[in-house]
Amino acid sequence: MSQLKAVQRLQAEIRSRTRTNVENHDFVPFPWLLDLLTPDEIKTVLKAGSIEDHEQHPLAHRIRDNGLMTFATLVMIGQPHLIRVFYEEDAEVTKSGPDSKLPCKEGDLPSTLSEHAANFCKVQYMFYVPTFPQGIPHRTYQPEIQLPFLKSPAETPDAGGEKPKKGNFGIVIDAKLLPTRYGDPESQVGNF
Repeated sequence: MSQLKAVQRLQAEIRSRTRTNVENHDFVPFPWLLDLLTPDEIKTVLKAGSIEDHEQHPLAHRIRDNGLMTFATLVMIGQPHLIRVFYEEDAEVTKSGPDSKLPCKEGDLPSTLSEHAANFCKVQYMFYVPTFPQGIPHRTYQPEIQLPFLKSPAETPDAGGEKPKKGNFGIVIDAKLLPTRYGDPESQVGNF
């Protein structure tokens, strides 16, 4: 399989898992990305690219451990082979990976990515979506971060629902988080 076909196939798979939040921004929940990007799937894309055979297995596992969001971003901009650049830059750091540095600003990216930096910085927010494990009481997010809240169909006027309620401090909507596993009946568009 050519690199272009491998990347296009994976882009289509990622798009099928994309949902739109209450602010009309697309996102892919991390558990759904984790389910899709298995080591074998990552190796298929690496093999179709310019990554040497002996590097594919260890690199796929490093990506899986702490590079899925970065790798998915590179896939969506059509440059998955550039994942190597992120790991070469941090060769001396063994436990860290590129996802620990997200979200990136254009100046933070390796110079090798300069021609793709603007696109990378825009697309990364599709994957850099917070999860809400229990035990963390308060968080502050940058305005660019996409929160994974979906509008209830009852809150969508164009779907025959009622308009959101307004209160003294803003608009009140009924929102829902997606199920953890992709493929559950509730994960389908419009179902929840």
